[in-house]
Amino acid sequence: MKKKFKDMPFEIVAINLDTNKALADQFIKSQSINFPVAFDPEANIAKKYEVKGMPSSFLVDAQGHLRIRYTGFWNKSKNEKEAAIKDLLEKIKNSPTN
Repeated sequence: MKKKFKDMPFEIVAINLDTNKALADQFIKSQSINFPVAFDPEANIAKKYEVKGMPSSFLVDAQGHLRIRYTGFWNKSKNEKEAAIKDLLEKIKNSPTN
């Protein structure tokens, strides 16, 4: 995703809710993660964005407004979701207030 939208106003940040940071760090090291991972063991961010299930994905604009919310894995609808994100990012990028 990061490569796909590299020319857009887009950043990926993962929020890990694990209470055991050592286990979370071990998992992160075992994956090819090329974006920052924040730790939120009290789930404050999950509460703020009313997470309904895991994994959850959100597109939040530069002003902190929630623009897109997805719950679950992307396997079956990946292309549709990527198209919706691209469309929204194009609108944001071309917005006169940007």
